[in-house]
Amino acid sequence: MRKVNALLIFLISSVSITGISFVDGRIWEILFYILGMIAYAIVGIMYSIGLIKGRKEGSDAYAFVLFALILAGYGFYKFLERVRIWILGWPLYVKIIVISVLGVALILIIVYKILLYKHKGSLSDYYE
Repeated sequence: MRKVNALLIFLISSVSITGISFVDGRIWEILFYILGMIAYAIVGIMYSIGLIKGRKEGSDAYAFVLFALILAGYGFYKFLERVRIWILGWPLYVKIIVISVLGVALILIIVYKILLYKHKGSLSDYYE
């Protein structure tokens, strides 16, 4: 159990969201609240389909699922951090071109949806 606690402390302390400890603390509270609800829902599904029975198994499953969600979130955060560093390494003209292409694509998609809406009459007709 000490290894798990040490790993959790390492994961949490190595991720600084804003750099301001008071704000980071509030953000972590919200994130753990959300992760706890997701883990609780997953364990509830496991109960309902009969994978686990009893309070002890449920407690162990909740701890495992919560730990797995924390590890997945940490991996996703580190992935986003690497992508950000990779993008910051691009030359300025490439950043401008990419942002311009994405902006034009977004505008074209919005215009297409508007024209499709006017042609079909409503969005519900489009999705049927």
